[in-house]
Amino acid sequence: MFDFNLVYKIYNETNITIIKRNAVVVLCSCPKWDSLRFIMEFAASSDESISAIGNSALYRWESTFNRSFTQPTATQLEEIKKSYINYKEKLSKEFIDWIGFILKKL
Repeated sequence: MFDFNLVYKIYNETNITIIKRNAVVVLCSCPKWDSLRFIMEFAASSDESISAIGNSALYRWESTFNRSFTQPTATQLEEIKKSYINYKEKLSKEFIDWIGFILKKL
């Protein structure tokens, strides 16, 4: 099993730009529900390069959402809701409305 939290820890603790960006790319490439909490954070980042990667991943996530009908685990859903609350002011209104609707249905 892949340790997303370890990669996230590396992302948070490094000051080396290329390592930080690579961690973002890895976390944005995680499976469907594992990635969403990270993608929202990165899309809301004040660092333009991180935000660009995050927004690209957010668009990709939204456009491929219905390809699989897997449901998030309780833990995944809890983490996604935390990210939603923490970053909704910094994300597009369209995405926030859409993901808010999805989260209500889960």
